[in-house]
Amino acid sequence: MDGAKKPRNTMMALIARLVVAAYLLYTAWELRGAPAAHDGAERVLFIVAIVAFTAIALVLGGFSLKALLKGEYDKPGSDEEPEGKE
Repeated sequence: MDGAKKPRNTMMALIARLVVAAYLLYTAWELRGAPAAHDGAERVLFIVAIVAFTAIALVLGGFSLKALLKGEYDKPGSDEEPEGKE
C-alpha cells in the first residue's frame, strides 16, 4: 500500500456520465414550458424537476469533465506488471 489515490473510473464511464448529464440538461430544457401550462402542485413539481435535473447535470458533468481532462481515470494495462519480470 503506497497510499496513492487510484482512479476508480474508466474513460468510457466518464463519457457515459457526460452523456447522461447532457440528457438531463436536454430534459430540463424541454420542460421549460411545462410550468406555464399547469397550476398548483403540478406547476411546483415541474419547477422542482427542472431545478433538480439542471443541478444534477451540472454536478455530474462538471466532475466527469474535470476527471476526463485531468486524466483521472483507469488506463488499460496501467496496473499490470510487464511480462517476464518475476
